[in-house]
Formats: sequence, C-alpha cells, structure tokens
Amino acid sequence: MSFFFFIILNAIIFIRPAEVFEPFYGMPLYNIGVVICFVVSLPNILAQFATEKIVTRPMSACVFALLPATILSHVVHGDWSAVIQSIDDFSRLVLYWTLLLGTVTTVGRLRSLIFWVTIFIGVTTLLCLLQYYDIVDIPMLKPMRDGDVDKQTGESVEILRLQASGIFNNPNAFSRILTIAMLLSFYWMTDPNLRMAFPFWAGMVGMFGYAQFLTKSRGGFMGLVLGVGLLFVSRFGVKRSLPLLAIGLPVMLVLFGGRSTELSAGEGTGQQRIQLWDAGIDEFKTTPIFGIGMNNYPEVAGGYVAHNSFVHIFVELGIVGGTFYTGCFFIAISTLWNLRKVTDDIEDPQLRRLRPFLLAVVSAEAAGMMSISRCYVIPTYLILGLPAIYFSLLAEDSKITMPQLSGRFAGRIFAVSLLVIFGLIVYVKFQIRRGGS
Repeated sequence: MSFFFFIILNAIIFIRPAEVFEPFYGMPLYNIGVVICFVVSLPNILAQFATEKIVTRPMSACVFALLPATILSHVVHGDWSAVIQSIDDFSRLVLYWTLLLGTVTTVGRLRSLIFWVTIFIGVTTLLCLLQYYDIVDIPMLKPMRDGDVDKQTGESVEILRLQASGIFNNPNAFSRILTIAMLLSFYWMTDPNLRMAFPFWAGMVGMFGYAQFLTKSRGGFMGLVLGVGLLFVSRFGVKRSLPLLAIGLPVMLVLFGGRSTELSAGEGTGQQRIQLWDAGIDEFKTTPIFGIGMNNYPEVAGGYVAHNSFVHIFVELGIVGGTFYTGCFFIAISTLWNLRKVTDDIEDPQLRRLRPFLLAVVSAEAAGMMSISRCYVIPTYLILGLPAIYFSLLAEDSKITMPQLSGRFAGRIFAVSLLVIFGLIVYVKFQIRRGGS
C-alpha cells in the first residue's frame, strides 16, 4: 500500500494536475499525497535514520547532512527567520528521500518506479506538445517566447521554447527531465523481455527527443550527449563505442541543430551565465565555509539565480553544503562506473542490465546541473535516489562490496568537492569578459 501511494505522489510531482487540469486548480494535492505517504510509511521512514543505514548508505548521509548545512548557512549570519524557512524547505526533500529509499526496497519496485516516472513525464510531454500546436488550451503549459538572433540576417527574432508547469516552467528545467525520460525509454526499448512493446518505447524516445529539440536548451543537449555517450561506453566498452559515437554525435548535431548546439561561452546567454557565476563566486570567497545562506543567491546576482547548481550551492551553503551535494553525484557516478569491473558478479539480470542506464541518467543530470539551479527540488533527489536504491539492492549480494561511510571515503568526497569548486573558479576566470556581456 505504501508503494502505491508513493507512485501516486510521483504522478502529482511530474504531471502536476493542480496546475494543468482545471478541476484540480489550486488544490494542495502534493501536501495531501505526502501526508498520506508519511502516515502509511512511517516505520520505513524512521528506519532510514538508523546508524547502520546511514553508514552503509553514504548518499543518504550526504542528503541528511545538507539539512544542518542549510541551517548553518543562516545561523552564522544571525538570520533566524531564514533558518525557519530553510528547515521547512529542505526537510521536505529529506522526507521525500526517506520515502523513496524506505518504500522502493525490491528490484521489482525499482523497475516499477522507473516505468511510472517515464510514463508520467510522457503524459506531461504529450500535453506540452498539444499546447505548443494549440490543439489544447492549458495556460500553464504555454511555450516561452524568447528572443534570439537570426544568424543569416543578424536581426532579432522571437522563438517559442517548449516548457511545462511548476518546477518545470522553464525550457532548461523541462529539457533536463526530457533527457532523463529519453534515456529511461532506451532502457525499456532494449529490454529483451518486452519486444512486443518496442514500437511504443521507440515512439516515446522520438517524442522526448522532439520535445527536447523544441526546448532549444543547450544544457539539455549537453546532458543528452554525455548521457548517450556514457551509455554506449559503459555498455559496450570504449573500443566498440567509438564507431557508434563517431556516427551518433554528428547525427545528434544535425537533429538538434540550432540554438541547442550553439555552445559558446564567449557571447550571448553563455557569457551572461558566466557573469552570474562570477558574481556568486566573489561572495563565496568572502564566506567560503558556510556560505551566504540558502535562497540568498539572487541578492548578490541582481535578482538572478546562478544557472549552475554546483556554483549555486557552494555559494549559498559554502564548502560544507557544497561538499555534501557534490558528494551525492560523486558517489553515484564513480560507484556505477567502477561496477563495470564486476558486472559478471551481479547475479540479478535486471540489476546487471540497469547499471549503464543509471550511469547515463545520473551523469546527464550532473551535466544538466551545470546550466540550471535545481539543487533544492524533488526531481533532483529522485534521480540521485535511483542509484542509492540500486546500491542497497546490490549490497544484499555478498559478492559485491559497496562503498560505506568512513573517514577515508569522506576525505575523498571532500577532495573531489574542492576540485569541483576550484575548477569552476578557474573556468570562470578564463571565460569571463570584464566590463561587458
């Protein structure tokens, strides 16, 4: 029963009926859903805070540690009202995380969750496409009207960019989820047990790909390229993947040609984002340990967020919070990559087949995070939670040794986080154009 209600909760998150379907306008569906899930899953939630669970699940340790990091980011500045707000905001993410790991406890449930999330994103994508072509009238799904420059004439033109509602009410945010759905559709499309469903999932890949093209998002395209590339390399090996990538990359550049493939950081929106990163990094240098405070980035960047989740969280939560956030991605990606060496020791065929797809999904998410600030939203932690669940299921197999929380492992996470923020600072230094955009 708890898993059923958790799936319904994810339908509310991704389809967003309270914003899309008129009979549900304004209804607190998510709050109702999360309360029901909390009540029916309370024992599973409490179990996630057991010392043994935290030690054997370092990603959970990082997520839980982010809550005090958000609190400290305001305490050091004496902003007590913001402390209350940060507790309210981030505790919702911690609650979702505990529901996720406490409810999805079998391989069958993990596959079921992946299936339904893909379907829910598909429903939203279909509605957005219908709105894009004025077949339906859903105000919250209207495409964004954005400005661009015609490369041939040099004149300013208006373009339509596909977007969804709520936390996806931005082409870049929506494109990130479309990339994830596309990669998950590849997983189902290549399932040898679902050959009869191949046309359906191939169609889903096409729909997500076309919608991705209509978002005209550079960050979404970069995430897709990285995800597909790692999927090939992880599944087939480097040598066998090179010919596939040599053919696939030019094809992707042609199919997504236009704004999505114009990746220069020297001009236009690319340089504008570098300027936003630089504004935050200047503040980071003054308060590097605990940051300037959760949700305070717009105060130092002219009302804008960083448009880079890693810059955003390092600036707001300092090295402390930035390390925990970066640690989640590091643990997920490095562990999934290293597991390729012991693939034959993974006894469950479903877990064995799922590994390269999860690597592609989390890597694409990390790439997408480089162009958008989404460090405090539930979908980010759902995507990170998938490998966390995967590792827990693998740990039940005595042949597989999974990373556990230790001083040495924590030191590796800290070192990686320092490399990330240092790399971002160096990148900004060499890319920024002072005195203009």
